[in-house]
Amino acid sequence: MKDKNDIKDIEFFKNVDIDSAIDGLTRIFRREYIIRYIDYLMKEKKPFSLLLMDIDNFKYVNDIYGHSMGDAVLCQTAQFLYESVKGKAVVGRYGGDEFIAVAEGVVAYEKLWSICHDITYGVGQLNFNGMPGVSVTVTIGAARYPDDSDDYDDLFGYADKVLYRGKAKGRNCFIIYLPEKHKNLFISEGNERTFDSMYLHARIFKMLNFSDDILNNIKIMADSLSGNLMLDHLAVQSNESIIVSNTTPTGKHKDFAFIPSDLIETSTNNWGLMYLNTVDVLEKSSHIPLLQELRAQNIKATLFCRIDCKNKSYGYLRADMVDKMRIWQYDDMDLLVTAAKEIGTILNLKGITLEELIKG
Repeated sequence: MKDKNDIKDIEFFKNVDIDSAIDGLTRIFRREYIIRYIDYLMKEKKPFSLLLMDIDNFKYVNDIYGHSMGDAVLCQTAQFLYESVKGKAVVGRYGGDEFIAVAEGVVAYEKLWSICHDITYGVGQLNFNGMPGVSVTVTIGAARYPDDSDDYDDLFGYADKVLYRGKAKGRNCFIIYLPEKHKNLFISEGNERTFDSMYLHARIFKMLNFSDDILNNIKIMADSLSGNLMLDHLAVQSNESIIVSNTTPTGKHKDFAFIPSDLIETSTNNWGLMYLNTVDVLEKSSHIPLLQELRAQNIKATLFCRIDCKNKSYGYLRADMVDKMRIWQYDDMDLLVTAAKEIGTILNLKGITLEELIKG
């Protein structure tokens, strides 16, 4: 916190030792004091909105750049949150890479929407010193007191529920709890989430081996996987053309075109995988032709995985997001890689290419 005057008009904090209430690393409020603030507002029956915020894929920042750089990202993000909500809400560190904000007096949907929008957009624009390739996003779940609940546990439960709904939708978004939409929303946790992942992997194998009609099996798999991962576009393309293309029914853009394999191959790793949380990172690379192809199709984030088996390449499985970045999670990529490699295995066993599939 840069200036104690920023909260001087908030009644609760007039009796708080601010220095002891500040988190030593991020310099915003500690969780304990934000919870006390919430208790105070509820006892005084003062309306407010609760925002739970989680940095997407922060673990991978630590894994790639180390914990010291991870701490720097955490601190800069925290300070942005502080500046972004100043005068509208009080923000604190909930734990790890999670944050919490309380907007006293804010219960109108439009005002809460504006606060959440400014946070998600602003975090996505942050640049981090010494880490030119790093970009982070946040997912937010929000609920309102007393509109949604006057019970402490329920209010937190609702905000947490829609936070995880946002993560399931692909992250880098915010969801404001609405009883008519989210009351019966079920979010699996812990071992159940692990089971869900295992179930999806099993379904991929089952769908791709459903019948002797390989092309139809691929179409069924593409439709199911696209829906589960909430992708704007999922395609299987050979080395010559798009074989299967699945777009979201509500998508703004549906005119996706073939991208030449030579443009993709120069960007893939040893496993034949290439993913971009935002295509903008290609601006400073030697892959400008690929960037131009992607931007021509309004693609903001993309993933390609080579369809291959025994050193023979058949094409690529391709996942696209339009007009918004996406932080590709390891479990998302794992499913897409599984699908690509299984298609390659089936084609190899059948002794057929993707081009031959569409020729009948």
